[in-house]
Amino acid sequence: MNIGTPDQSRTEKKLESFAHLSAGWHYGSGGPIADDVLARSRQMYRALLALALTRTDAFASADGSVLLSVLRGDHHMELFIYPNGTYSVSYNKGDELEGLSESEAKHALREVSGAIWNHTSGSSIQTTTGPTSVALNHWPTKTLVTAGCP
Repeated sequence: MNIGTPDQSRTEKKLESFAHLSAGWHYGSGGPIADDVLARSRQMYRALLALALTRTDAFASADGSVLLSVLRGDHHMELFIYPNGTYSVSYNKGDELEGLSESEAKHALREVSGAIWNHTSGSSIQTTTGPTSVALNHWPTKTLVTAGCP
């Protein structure tokens, strides 16, 4: 899937490269990212593109998860895709929803996208994850090791 911008091509290439990471690539731990994690990462990447969030990057973690990062002006969003099938969404390095299903993560992406495109200044986003309304909690952003593409 080549959309045409350098960031998009680079993000796609990095996601593909994560399947070929060597065992122990991070100081003796880590390995190739599992196919299912990569498939879910590509799907979420396409969801970001559909929301016109195209300034993206991707990072692998030694625990087998993938981070998709989005920048738009002063806004920063991180989407973590975990091997256990869950997701988390972090907005402006403070608000984070964890343990999300795929549909909850996509809903959170739409909410954050709306905040980004509407240029809201508050960092707290209200999102509905089913029958109850949940506010993004204030949590420090996780630090992942960068695994670049060859």
